[in-house]
Amino acid sequence: MNAPRPSRLRSLLAGACAAAAFGALGLGPAASTASAAISCRMNVATQLSSAYAASFTSTMDVRVRSREGRPLRGVRVQLYTFGGERLGVGVVKRTVRRFGAVDVRLRLSAPMQAGGLTLVVSEERRAPCGTPKKTRVVRLRGCATTLPVRAVTLPGGRAADYEQWLTVPMEPTGARTLTNVLSQVFTFDGTLVGTAQLARLFGRADLDHALGRPLAPGGYSLVVTAQVAGQPGSCGRVSRSFPLTFA
Repeated sequence: MNAPRPSRLRSLLAGACAAAAFGALGLGPAASTASAAISCRMNVATQLSSAYAASFTSTMDVRVRSREGRPLRGVRVQLYTFGGERLGVGVVKRTVRRFGAVDVRLRLSAPMQAGGLTLVVSEERRAPCGTPKKTRVVRLRGCATTLPVRAVTLPGGRAADYEQWLTVPMEPTGARTLTNVLSQVFTFDGTLVGTAQLARLFGRADLDHALGRPLAPGGYSLVVTAQVAGQPGSCGRVSRSFPLTFA
């Protein structure tokens, strides 16, 4: 068997050394696979235009902010139930500059309901590993069904003490703000006997009810109705009632 020529031997040794060096530096096949995997994890932040399900009947606006050090070549946003049913999709074809933001409008197949959903953001470009994407669980709130308000103290005692005014100190609960507050006093048969109004209730305030007639002994119902600030207008006004009794 003939021995390899010295020049051929030097070439083989150089190739082996180069392969070892590339492997040590992480530039071989394993590094390529890792690089491809990293490129498929999108580094973006998402923000919905509202936290309430009632805000989204036919469309949903989602702001996508890139944290990538490179431009994004088109953005697709999809919304799914946890069971895998797609509820909406929106696409922006233009390139998003690096560290930039874009608003994507999703077309919804049905009005949204309170609860958890999966938001999937993907890039239109293809990478060696597939399509770069990021998933996030979002939770939509439902509208308040009971007005978040409490009576600091409820009036009582002798009905004869309330001839023209009935004052009730009120405050919202849960650090909420109430707007367009309407408070009404009714007899148990539904007759309105007193009304108070307040533009905003964000702390403790006295609701001074102007009485249409002096109170008579018996039971009454105090009904407070208002809009909860921060909720969409489609949530409507919410009420809470309190029983009153006078001797």
